[in-house]
Amino acid sequence: METNEWNNAEILNRQNKGNELLYGFCADPDNWLNKEYLSPQIWLIGRSYAASPQRHKSHKNSNMSADGTDTFFNELADNLLDMKDYRELIEAIKTLKTERYSYVDSGKDEKILIQTAESVISFNRILREAIKKTDKTDDDDLINFISFSSKLLHFYVPEVFYITDSVSAGTLRSAFNSNCGLASVDVNDKKRYTELLKTLKHEVNYSSPNAKIKENGLDYIKHCCRAYILSCKLYKEADTKIITVPRALDNYLLYWLSPEIKKCKNN
Repeated sequence: METNEWNNAEILNRQNKGNELLYGFCADPDNWLNKEYLSPQIWLIGRSYAASPQRHKSHKNSNMSADGTDTFFNELADNLLDMKDYRELIEAIKTLKTERYSYVDSGKDEKILIQTAESVISFNRILREAIKKTDKTDDDDLINFISFSSKLLHFYVPEVFYITDSVSAGTLRSAFNSNCGLASVDVNDKKRYTELLKTLKHEVNYSSPNAKIKENGLDYIKHCCRAYILSCKLYKEADTKIITVPRALDNYLLYWLSPEIKKCKNN
């Protein structure tokens, strides 16, 4: 990378007390299938990261909308726990607790990336169905919950799940497409991105009868590919010990690269 202004613990390992509490609250896999934990996990992470599943069209007309209680989140947790697909997904995610990327572009890393992308896309699908049950609606025009899904699963297994939202996804796209030279994304990186994307598109099931949800799934796959390639650079070039690479990447994107790209575009 062409500048070392980003290369410090203050940026890469930036973490507030709120995040520390959330990581601790979500750390025990036994609690991922426990309503007493699942309901507040959805509530706290959704509200903290402006991605709450409560924010969708059908819920605005439900009798639980803005009632000042935790009724929606409790019923949503109940409906998730009643779903076989959800319980099977959580059991599969538990196997990722001991996995770590090597950041040397290995076949093992590809397998982890495939499973994490599949998990987030599957969780988004399952969550949408659970919300329909909660709000007693057949409305299929619910908004996309990929961002929330990535954030919840990141707090479950922070070492392997990449967070996405409009800022981080847009910044990564710019890093791979702009001519600013920031992040030193070169021809070889773009070639590897194309190869990795081809593999994940083949291996990850992102199909959906809803064209928008299918598009959102593909966007997350692209995000994971870009995030992993840039993570390899961070891991290799960072002068400080990175605590959690997906979190470090998110910090790097939000607190350093995004402002730098804006400056570049304005010059």
